[in-house]
Amino acid sequence: MNRLASFRLAGAVMWMVEGSGVAVINLDSGLAAQIGYPQAAVWDMFCRGSAGLVEKTAVVAGISVSEAERMIAEAAERWCVDGLIEEIAD
Repeated sequence: MNRLASFRLAGAVMWMVEGSGVAVINLDSGLAAQIGYPQAAVWDMFCRGSAGLVEKTAVVAGISVSEAERMIAEAAERWCVDGLIEEIAD
């Protein structure tokens, strides 16, 4: 299950790919975050709406699908708490 499927990028968030990962800034809160690999690949695929996020994450990170699901869920929780993503309202 792709835990990030129920989230979207928060409105005031900007991001860019860097050599060591992804730099993310919430312009409203001033929070600046550096996301390293392999989570940076998850962030990039999430923001671009890439299909097969769990499977691609497993391949990129060299882990099982169940471990990829866990990694994505942990990232979703952290990024939500940090105000980088927000849950999509039903």
